[in-house]
Amino acid sequence: RVRVLGQHRGDLGAAEREAQEALQQASSAESRFLVGKAMGLLYVDARDYAAAERWLTAAVACRSAMFPRRSIFTALWASVAVGHRDPAAAAVIAADAVERARAEFAADSACAETERHAD
Repeated sequence: RVRVLGQHRGDLGAAEREAQEALQQASSAESRFLVGKAMGLLYVDARDYAAAERWLTAAVACRSAMFPRRSIFTALWASVAVGHRDPAAAAVIAADAVERARAEFAADSACAETERHAD
């Protein structure tokens, strides 16, 4: 719903109100992550990096284990938004995302290798 309001209807104000309401009802970190990610990316698309930073850094703080690759992607976009204000802080966020990506893909490789040996 947040994406429909912001992206397809072009109403960021309505999207933000919907996102705030969703956050109030969110019962899990995963829900808060998804809402923050959706709203933050809408603001990135609108080139409102200050608003994007607020939403994306809140999403990154949730660090969803359920959505590891989306979390990495979200952290990279958070670094873009933060970089407009503080390039050094953006580099730290991006480096953390890269480390999480390495760990995620290393785990994938280890699983694939184990499956090959099981055959």
